[in-house]
Formats: sequence, structure tokens, C-alpha cells
Amino acid sequence: MNLTLITKGFKAVDNYKDLEKITEKKYSKLDRYFNGSADVELVIKYEHNYYKAEVTIPYGGFVFRVEESSNDAYNAANTALDKMERQIVKQKSRYKNKFRGADFENFPVSDEYDEVEDIGSDIIKHKTYTKKPMLVDEAILQMELTDRDFYVFMNGSTFEINVIYKRKDGKYGIIEPD
Repeated sequence: MNLTLITKGFKAVDNYKDLEKITEKKYSKLDRYFNGSADVELVIKYEHNYYKAEVTIPYGGFVFRVEESSNDAYNAANTALDKMERQIVKQKSRYKNKFRGADFENFPVSDEYDEVEDIGSDIIKHKTYTKKPMLVDEAILQMELTDRDFYVFMNGSTFEINVIYKRKDGKYGIIEPD
């Protein structure tokens, strides 16, 4: 596992090495889910008197992503790790059940998008993504992996851009062009 730790909005000069060592040790337990070949990005930001930990793991065409906030950087990182571990176990078993034991890492699902922050006056984040065709079930799975309420994808049956979203009642909706 390759862990990249990025801090934003606070000075971690004195205890940065401690933070790096502790997170490296704790996050190494994710190796068992990815056969030791995952790239983990941990971003810890200090915003509005809270530390926000964002963990992103691109793996096998999927992108696992969680966010957690706390009043302590260590707690935010640890809580995000626990949430990530639960998400990985849930989604891997769900994937295997849905696709009858298919190999999780070789399934052709869309690559995640790139993010660029602070690019314009009112636009604070810009995302681009690869348009690989996928079925609606695959888009739902990808949306849940990224911990978002919606997901933009190219429908594999119509080859048009669609948006899948999670409704307040827990069910899903889809937006298709006319």
C-alpha cells in the first residue's frame, strides 16, 4: 500500500512526522483488501474549526471515497479509516453477490474524475471524468463507492449521458436526455 498524506489549512510542522507514522501504520491494515497494491490518498484539511479527513482509494476501475470531520486530526483520520473499511467490505460483498463472484479488480468500470479547486470566480471545484459506457446497476455501485448522492455516467444501453441520484426515501432516480 502506498499512502500519500496531504495537510491543508494548518501547520503540522512539529507533529507531522508523528501524524504520518501513525496514519501509515493504521492505514496499512487496508492492504488485506487490496493485496497490498492500493494507492491511498489521505487529505486532512482544517476548515471552520474542524479537521476534515478525505480518503480516496482508486482500485481496479473503482474509486472508494469517504469524508469525516472531527475536532482532532487523528480522530478524523481514524474515523475515516473505520468508515472506509466498512464501505470496502460492504461494496466488495455486494459486488460479488450482484455479479456472481466476478473478479472485483478487473471489472471495467469508469475511472474517477480529476478535481481542480479554485479555478474561477464562482466556480470552486471542477471535475472531469472518463466516459466509459456502463449499466445503471454499475453506476449505482460506483455512486455508492464515492459516497455521493448522484453520479454522472454514459449509459451502456443508450450511449447517452445520464445522471443517477439517490432519493430521500432511499431509492434511486435517473435523469435521461429527451
